[in-house]
Amino acid sequence: MSGSNVAPAAPAPPSSLDLGGDPGSVKTHPNLNPNPNPLKRSKLHHEGGDVLLHSRPSSSVSPNICFPMTSGVAPGEHVTSEALAGALPRQGLNPHHCPYQLYAEQLSGTAFTAPRAQNRRTWLYRARPCVATSTSFAPATRKFAPTEVLAHFSHDNATAIPNAMRWKPRTLEQTRTTQTFLTSLKTVCGSGSAETRSGFAIHTYAADTNMDSVALCNADGEMLVVPQEGTLYVRTEMGRLAVPPGFCCVLPRGVRFSVDLSDELWPKAACASVAAAFLPQEHEGGGSDDDNNNNNNNKATTTTAAKRHKPEANGQHKTPDNNPFIRGYILESFSGHFQLPDLGVLGANALAHPRDFEVPAAAFEGARVPGEHFLIQKFLGSFHVAKLPSSPFDVAAYHGNVYPYRYDLRSFCPMVNARYDHADPSVHTALTVPNLLDFVVFAPRWLVAEQTFRPPYFHRNVSSEYMGLIYGMYEAKQSGGFQPGGASLHVCMTPHGPDAEACKAELNRETTKHDTPQRLDGALAFMFESASIPRVTPWSVDAVERDVDYESCWRDIPVSFDGPETL
Repeated sequence: MSGSNVAPAAPAPPSSLDLGGDPGSVKTHPNLNPNPNPLKRSKLHHEGGDVLLHSRPSSSVSPNICFPMTSGVAPGEHVTSEALAGALPRQGLNPHHCPYQLYAEQLSGTAFTAPRAQNRRTWLYRARPCVATSTSFAPATRKFAPTEVLAHFSHDNATAIPNAMRWKPRTLEQTRTTQTFLTSLKTVCGSGSAETRSGFAIHTYAADTNMDSVALCNADGEMLVVPQEGTLYVRTEMGRLAVPPGFCCVLPRGVRFSVDLSDELWPKAACASVAAAFLPQEHEGGGSDDDNNNNNNNKATTTTAAKRHKPEANGQHKTPDNNPFIRGYILESFSGHFQLPDLGVLGANALAHPRDFEVPAAAFEGARVPGEHFLIQKFLGSFHVAKLPSSPFDVAAYHGNVYPYRYDLRSFCPMVNARYDHADPSVHTALTVPNLLDFVVFAPRWLVAEQTFRPPYFHRNVSSEYMGLIYGMYEAKQSGGFQPGGASLHVCMTPHGPDAEACKAELNRETTKHDTPQRLDGALAFMFESASIPRVTPWSVDAVERDVDYESCWRDIPVSFDGPETL
């Protein structure tokens, strides 16, 4: 927001608010804070009028995002946010009368008696408590729910395959006329069970339709979402998130949310190019392509900018019939919460910085949003539907440490070997669920190791690795088979490494005693890594997108051993 659009003001909160009661019926309560410090109140101008925004002094509004975000909040830290000045009680968590006749409701993310450092809970102050808007659940039909999602993995419903597997980018199903984020979910693989709160699942989505008045509540686990095509416009109980390709977001267990493909219901002031601002730059280090190509040893080993995938100019990919289209990946933890990894000998400043995480400021739709509303509950892998009398996004304020958040993957600060050898992928860990999952980001970086085979080394791993590609060409896969939107899976002790093309290119690279650094800036990839061994689902085995000839990419690796045949 420009300075001309912000007008500081600190009037008393309004005496009435349309949150579902009779107009003008809400009175100022003794518990209402007439001076909402430390919150501040500002005004954002947009088409159709002014929108009042409320945030902490430390809050910031990201470029081209049409709503306030609180930045610099590491996952699990305490956050306080108000959509209405004074909506939070001045004293206590559950007062006899909340401001604006709101109801206090706690969302617990851990056991009540969990140690303080691990305890997760958030207090929500909403127009109606969830119990007052709930009706009996019934099994959800295909209109509302996906058909190939698992939350329990065993030999009865999933297969153990030790082969390397790869999939091409997903397209829209031909069996449905439209697909939402929810109905398009497909489980690729997983381990353990949501019933015992152990293990994980990996899903993909490919959709062309808003969820609109349908909200999802996932009781099975916490979801980390990585968009690859199209911006996700996510409405949650705690506020709104725009998540374009190049970002990820985390949606905690139990938080109700809905995913749209456009910003039609959002303020228009700065939404015209939400994703465009986050497109990959030609060279983050500065300079033009010509400048960087003057030195052949100082160019990226990935694809050129001309070949690089880019979304449409409005930030949203289109299907052939000109409909919006989103596609991406999901890592669901049945066990703990995603958190920043410990840094150990790396010190205090490395990998994902807390200042780069963003939490939505409180925003609500109120209780009088017209039309039908539906809640889908994901429960032990099955889906159930209930009709709601009003929007579930009626939270006027919240505070706690259970909330959705987003993170720009390109802000990741990688650690690389500065002298020789290739570092283990663990040094690229952005988020972790201790002893279960790691979310690894391969962001733009320099390769500077001397006298070293620079691509990721050939190896077999006790962990299992699922890789995805957001854009560009991954440095270790130059044959073209690993495409943006595609994925690969290498389970425990399955050999993998650079393909034949990458291997030949590296072996033919001229080396000197002091090798010239190489810039990797044309691709963005990630990895879901787990200590548990996943089983693959029938859908992923039989999917038309599966590359059944994946292992052929290694067949032409040159064999030039010049020693004796036997010894």
